[in-house]
Amino acid sequence: MVANVGSASSTQSNSSQSDRSILDKDAFLKLFLTQLQNQDPTQPLNDREMIAQMAQFSTLEQLTNLNRLEEQMLNRQSLANAAMLIGKQVSWMDNDGTQDGVVAFVKRTEDGVCLGVNGRLVKLDDLINVAQPGESNG
Repeated sequence: MVANVGSASSTQSNSSQSDRSILDKDAFLKLFLTQLQNQDPTQPLNDREMIAQMAQFSTLEQLTNLNRLEEQMLNRQSLANAAMLIGKQVSWMDNDGTQDGVVAFVKRTEDGVCLGVNGRLVKLDDLINVAQPGESNG
């Protein structure tokens, strides 16, 4: 049982917070308590097993917290990097072909960080060129 929980916790640290099918710290604690309630009284967990499982729980909790903080930091960094594009001439591809314009603002949306250009939102990933206003985008 301990090995399965450990591999689930390492899997969670590499996945997004939105995937709830992975064992989180609350599920781990419930599983641990259930194990304690249903153990054979003639063969209880030894101290080492219990300490190892509590250490895994603590590690899982810290990894979850670290993952959340890292995600917040990356979101802020992405927004700050995009803000440096305000006033820049950008080009991007869409269904109508290559478009260009000057970045007026930056906005965080469900799709991630977007740039406000020519009255529309352009995803950062769609950019193909960035230049100073008036420079050739060639």
